[in-house]
Amino acid sequence: MTLTVGLVSALALTACGPKEPPKKDPAAEARTVRVVRVENRAITGSLTASGSLIPREEAAVAPEVTGYRVSRVLVEEGAYVRAGETLAQLDGALIAAQVEQQRALAAQAAIQADQAEAEAARVAGLDGQGVLSDEALQ
Repeated sequence: MTLTVGLVSALALTACGPKEPPKKDPAAEARTVRVVRVENRAITGSLTASGSLIPREEAAVAPEVTGYRVSRVLVEEGAYVRAGETLAQLDGALIAAQVEQQRALAAQAAIQADQAEAEAARVAGLDGQGVLSDEALQ
């Protein structure tokens, strides 16, 4: 009998439980949207603001050689430039003076080489005669 009472009470409790909510139709849940064709239009409205601009990247522009003066700047500040474009010209006077100095040093070295060859030829004739010491011959 207790078994029967237990089963009846269990059935009664499950019958009193919450009911399953009714299922909604997916088509009823769909949202309505407005579709428009893409077209070019002017953007209206403006914004005035003050502040400081900070660049994402900075480029340090300097000649590969030091000590030379810039004779001409070929682009304006803030202008767009491409890689390899000439931005400025260096003054060629200092470079030309250094080239002339190196030419003079080369000519002087050539003269010294000629003098050394002449001295070596002169000493070579006196080698076996005992006129010069061994130290002078070296």
